[in-house]
Amino acid sequence: MVCAGATIIVEKAHASILLEEFKESHCHHCLHWTLGPVPCHQCSQVGFCTTLCRDESWASYHQYECGLLDLLYRCTRDVNTGQHGLLALRTILKAGKQKMSIEQAKSSACRSSVGMLFDSADYGTVYSLVGNTAQRSEADLFRRTIMAVYLTSFIQQGDGQEPDVGMATALLHLLQSYPCNAHEISHLAVPLPSEPCSQNQLLQLQQVRPCEVGAAIMPVVSLMNHSCNPNVVHVSYGDVMVVRVIRRILQGEEIFDNYGYHYATHDRKERQLKLGQQYFFRCYCQPCVKDWPLYGDTPKLDKRSDISDALVKDINDFKRLVCYFPEGPAKLEESVRLFTGYLDTIESDRSISLPVQEYIKVQEVLKHCFALLATLSPHLLV
Repeated sequence: MVCAGATIIVEKAHASILLEEFKESHCHHCLHWTLGPVPCHQCSQVGFCTTLCRDESWASYHQYECGLLDLLYRCTRDVNTGQHGLLALRTILKAGKQKMSIEQAKSSACRSSVGMLFDSADYGTVYSLVGNTAQRSEADLFRRTIMAVYLTSFIQQGDGQEPDVGMATALLHLLQSYPCNAHEISHLAVPLPSEPCSQNQLLQLQQVRPCEVGAAIMPVVSLMNHSCNPNVVHVSYGDVMVVRVIRRILQGEEIFDNYGYHYATHDRKERQLKLGQQYFFRCYCQPCVKDWPLYGDTPKLDKRSDISDALVKDINDFKRLVCYFPEGPAKLEESVRLFTGYLDTIESDRSISLPVQEYIKVQEVLKHCFALLATLSPHLLV
């Protein structure tokens, strides 16, 4: 059994991209916030947190996109590929022509499927991720094909050659896969108060929101299936993703992620519609089968007033901590231990029938703890 709070996956992105609006505040390569960016030797469109990131970026992919990024951002907006188009192109540039060949990618994916190491850095693991080609309409496939050819022509501009068919084919494959498999890279944004917080002032946790700074492809994290009541949550340390447990996982039980549609915030009809449109499946998790209510209609923990009363106090203390801005990872780890203790108590009490509001609250506070730890922590070397 794995209890809440445990870390079960740490994965560095196979490829990642920084959103345009953060290019002056975050590292182009590792996506960490940086106070004084190190410039590229050749262009003024990117910045890096260290010379190491600058050199790694140049050797891997930036030499091909250098000086073109402003146009690339505009291009992906014009052809409506958005971050998935730029991320697909970044993946191909990192792979290079030899690795991105269909035959080699299939061979590498096959080796992973027969019990060999599933390596996040191997292009074959990215190639093996589902693209739902058979479920897509002809119009959808045609639009993505045009996008692939356009992006290929754009990166080849000025060389006088016809678009590289191999590159366009590889891009088309990723443009089908990434809407279902790419992950958001976000930091937690805490609004600054207009005046210093008083001891009794509380910050509404709804005001503390994830701020999306980029996107990445994480082949291992992408293997997790969806549940409207997930047992894990993932947070970003730059381009490194850490998966932590938010409810007890029994031996042999599957690890479940949430694809953005949670039972407490979206009713079953909306969840089924959105999941079907983007991910092409129908969810049969417990909240869907039993039609669990939204948070506002979920019963409270009336039978255990000792838990509910203590929880109110501890959540208010956590809000004050956030209001003053977190006092370092040590304080946040204390909060993690406190709130995972609540989850363990509720899960161990067989008289409590889930869902209950207090359990949802604890999970949400725990998610904020994990996200703040990630936002405040230094680079993770993976």
